[in-house]
Amino acid sequence: MKNDVFNLVKSIFDSHSSIIANLVFSLLQFECDNKETLLSKLIICIENEQRLTSNWTDTAKYHCKNEVYYRDLIQNIGKMFGDEAYVSDDGSKQQDVLCAKVPELVLNLLNKSERSKNM
Repeated sequence: MKNDVFNLVKSIFDSHSSIIANLVFSLLQFECDNKETLLSKLIICIENEQRLTSNWTDTAKYHCKNEVYYRDLIQNIGKMFGDEAYVSDDGSKQQDVLCAKVPELVLNLLNKSERSKNM
């Protein structure tokens, strides 16, 4: 069991979860009758935390992938407006489409379209 605990603690250190690893080492220093039971419970807690961390990591990856997808959509729409989509409020030209400016450009286009219909 101690080898299993040592390997688990080492893997935790390797993954930068030093707080949990310090708890394991602290627990190993205590003298008590139920040390094996406490270690087993702590191992279960650690494994649960590792699963939780893995789930959050997967969620973050999914979010990032979606963010890139939607940002690319907005940038592609902005490219349709030409130079206007690259110009900041202060007049300087940027290398990439200003995503925050795209809704304004679309709204201006819609307003122009409405005005031309009414003429």
